[in-house]
Amino acid sequence: SGERTFAWVHLEGLAPPWIPRAPVAEADAILFGREFVDPAYAGPIDGSAESLRRVHAGEIAPTAADRAALGALYDRQLAYLSAVIWTGLYATYDFHTAPAEASETWPRTVFVLAGLNGIELLERGAIGATGALSDAALHVPLVLRHPDSLTGERIFDDVVGLADVAPTLLEWFRLPPLPGARGRSLLAVTDSYVERPFPARPAFAQLPDRGVFSVRDERWRLVWNPLRTQPAGRPAAAG
Repeated sequence: SGERTFAWVHLEGLAPPWIPRAPVAEADAILFGREFVDPAYAGPIDGSAESLRRVHAGEIAPTAADRAALGALYDRQLAYLSAVIWTGLYATYDFHTAPAEASETWPRTVFVLAGLNGIELLERGAIGATGALSDAALHVPLVLRHPDSLTGERIFDDVVGLADVAPTLLEWFRLPPLPGARGRSLLAVTDSYVERPFPARPAFAQLPDRGVFSVRDERWRLVWNPLRTQPAGRPAAAG
């Protein structure tokens, strides 16, 4: 209809356990022939809930090969989910497969991909993300795509947060800012036509139900756990 449309899609699929999934032909074709887990690996890590429970219970002392297998299982699931996203966008917007109206919409579409949280893969003795403020859980991807209007840097290492996404989109579309918003627009670094400084700013995170807080900048990160709380069902080292 030519009207502006906003779509929010929340995807879940990277949280453990990593068990066999129903096949999707197009995504499977993209991954065809790719090996993730070493075929020679015969250890106890298979991605099942039982194997992860045994690790957390201390029944399995992960070896280097076990850690590599766990990372490979996660990489395989991540690659599969990325392929599902790609095939969905391709089927919706590609000129050869989608209706003409849809394919003409993509050049005018802003696409944002933001990670909600990362997952620890035994870096601190635990698997998962619940109750942790480590880099593995806090450092997530943020991708902004709009080739017809984004003119700034392609990749940048500034410390930003997910709270910055909404202010960025509002300024981009010349909409009023959110009152009391904690985030800030990222157009100063993603659009060369926006000429204003982008001073460094620390990023904060908190788990209020457990009294754990984190703050970081480009060089340092502090985790404050004054109550010495521990995530339930995880090794003590995870806290």
